[in-house]
Amino acid sequence: MRFYPFLIGASISAIVSAQEARADDYDTNASGCVINDTSLVKLAHNGTTITYRPGQTGVAYVTCAITHASFMTAPSNLLLSYVDNSTVANNYLYLSYARMDKATGAVSTVAVVDSACNDGTNSPTFCTAGFTDSFDPSTYYYYVTIEFNRTSSQNMTLYGISIY
Repeated sequence: MRFYPFLIGASISAIVSAQEARADDYDTNASGCVINDTSLVKLAHNGTTITYRPGQTGVAYVTCAITHASFMTAPSNLLLSYVDNSTVANNYLYLSYARMDKATGAVSTVAVVDSACNDGTNSPTFCTAGFTDSFDPSTYYYYVTIEFNRTSSQNMTLYGISIY
């Protein structure tokens, strides 16, 4: 068996380059988010996703803290990744990217994206929205809230979010 050290170096270089290319993004699958206390009866973490518990409907909330905002450059896009087999208007996911002033606690919404791009095919869907923001992690805490609403027994599953 031959040993090719240059292949190991090339492989490590490719891995590091790929990680560096994503350093300014915030990406998390749903397991990186917290189900709000009042929503625990309705939603469940299922490994890396969040979905409604059997028989549950109504509005529920999930929050995702952006823990490395100080390492990011100003983002300009939101991406919501999910599956929803319903095209009913009142069944939706609504992602809100917000910031809270560290000194005053004042909260403001920076950008939103919703599941209106859903085609009801029960396959992975990606909805995006562009935005501009002054982005100042020394002044603000950044986070994402996802509002679920289900009025029927059809289910939806949150896969994750990206801010880039």
